[in-house]
Amino acid sequence: MESSNEQASSVRALRRLTIAVWALVLVLVANMALQLFTQFLPFMLARQYLAGPEEVSSHRTFQPADPLANFYAWPLEKQIQSASVIALTRFAQDGPRIKSTITEILKMAPDTTFNYRIGDEYARGSRYVRENTSYGDGEVIFFTGSPATMRYSSTYENDRLLGLGGLPIEILRQTIAGQGKPTSK
Repeated sequence: MESSNEQASSVRALRRLTIAVWALVLVLVANMALQLFTQFLPFMLARQYLAGPEEVSSHRTFQPADPLANFYAWPLEKQIQSASVIALTRFAQDGPRIKSTITEILKMAPDTTFNYRIGDEYARGSRYVRENTSYGDGEVIFFTGSPATMRYSSTYENDRLLGLGGLPIEILRQTIAGQGKPTSK
């Protein structure tokens, strides 16, 4: 009889222990859920508070921050139409560096503020010479906006634009004169 009492006592103790373990698991899960909720709640409330009614919907359309971000990938005609200034520079050796000097302004839109004149050094185009590196003869630089901001440049060598498929500079001049209407030679 004693063994059955001991056995019943052991079963009760084991059941109590099982219930205690499950209660502990439930408390830990609830604690973790509460921590996650309190950690992310401020962000959810702030987003909802700061967002206007049109931004709350799940279907959002985002406009790029800069509509000219892919300017370099546009067709040449569109680049010419969108540029406020197109300048031609020439590289010249100046000690240990190559100096980029503006030699011609191929296009300048009316009322555009452009902080360079023919003969000015274009410092962003100047660079220190590296051994075994070819820099070409100069660059064609596309600027947008007013004041004009550099958007894209293409190196030229032997009067051919390397970044524009070897396009001759004369064809570029004709295209600019025709404002985006390419002419063939």
